[in-house]
Amino acid sequence: MNTKPIATRRIIGWLLLCLCSLAIPARAQEARLQINHLDRLAARATESVEITLNDVQMQFVRKLVSLSQSDQARIKGLLAKLKGVYVRGFEFAQDGEYEEADLEAIRAQLRAPGWERIVEVRHRNNGGDEVFFLPQNDQIVGVAAISAEPRKLCVINIVGPLSMDDMALLEKEFQLTRCGRFGGQRQRRSTR
Repeated sequence: MNTKPIATRRIIGWLLLCLCSLAIPARAQEARLQINHLDRLAARATESVEITLNDVQMQFVRKLVSLSQSDQARIKGLLAKLKGVYVRGFEFAQDGEYEEADLEAIRAQLRAPGWERIVEVRHRNNGGDEVFFLPQNDQIVGVAAISAEPRKLCVINIVGPLSMDDMALLEKEFQLTRCGRFGGQRQRRSTR
């Protein structure tokens, strides 16, 4: 009886199992977008926001939570799961301080397999808002949001396992989708 084919099949089986187990952490890695190319825009901006929190820094943030006692335990547990939060926000004195290519570099990453756009809002006077999720099994392992106006730009990237309840809790505490003062808070005209 020849045992080589059985041994070879076992080795191939183990290799496949190892590769599959590596794919899960890699999926979270895919959720981390490269947005550092936007950092150069800070020199042109009248105001800028930069948040770069990796998993080690997230431990520090857990100590700064200001929610009610009942929500504090939930948010601290959530922050323990997150791998990072990355935000770049800019406000400019004039139009044309950033280029469409700056956004296209991010959108190209979001066209990778797995990312799903769930919100797209286009504005008549240029710009718009987009929100993307990277689902895996029954949870979200990454979130990205882009808010662009002629004089404002904001990009948010959250990496780590999240549920919709987790997203709501993060928004309640940190108002990330508003990107500080940038992005989601558009000027509204009075209709009186």
